[in-house]
Amino acid sequence: MKILLYSMPDTVPQFSAKTWRAPNLAISSISGNIQPHHEVSLADLVLKRKTLLTSIKETIEGYHPVVIGLSAMTFQLTQPGGLLHL
Repeated sequence: MKILLYSMPDTVPQFSAKTWRAPNLAISSISGNIQPHHEVSLADLVLKRKTLLTSIKETIEGYHPVVIGLSAMTFQLTQPGGLLHL
């Protein structure tokens, strides 16, 4: 099964993109615990803030996942709901 995991593009001010781009450990950890017969792809949307909707659509159309997962922290909870209509 093809699985696509997205992380939301918002970050806390302590992780300034100018000084350091922290990898998303949540989706990395989830993908590392999925059974090996599944194909998993990660999409860290922090890197695609300026082209967010286009990047999401292109990723879905190019990868054709069966399952899409959205990872969010509490301060990001409004973002995933807005993306569900895609």
